[in-house]
Amino acid sequence: MADARLFFDEFVCPTLAEFAADTSNLRRAFIAVQMVDAAISQVFYACEDAGHDAYYDLFVLAKDARPRKADDTKFRELLAEEHEIYRVHRDLAKAIKHGNLIRGEPLVLSIDRASVRNLGYGEGGYGTSPYGGGPRADVQLGSRPIDFSPLS
Repeated sequence: MADARLFFDEFVCPTLAEFAADTSNLRRAFIAVQMVDAAISQVFYACEDAGHDAYYDLFVLAKDARPRKADDTKFRELLAEEHEIYRVHRDLAKAIKHGNLIRGEPLVLSIDRASVRNLGYGEGGYGTSPYGGGPRADVQLGSRPIDFSPLS
């Protein structure tokens, strides 16, 4: 789909809204993760198709610092280096697609790290769920849970 705005309006926004309506639904969480990852690719190609240098315009890289293989995969890699929350989502999206991740240094090796559970006191972000908590989808990184609800 060439039109990134249409992609956001038709796929990303409704998917995130469905997940926001029930952050304990792991299926909706997985689909939301996939949509966020796909949206990054849409942003990259929308920039490139409009004649912009996505690396220069969005990462403020020097014009001569554009990667040799400047595609959406490299773009996502740079974004993951800059933002850990996106790195988690990218790794989880890849784990959903491939089963287990064995290349590179992913934060999430498999979907086994994702679950639905009640978050304990201080684990969730302020205002990200109903008062009193409740079950929510998250992915466990070592002893630290990463909550999916900021997607919603």
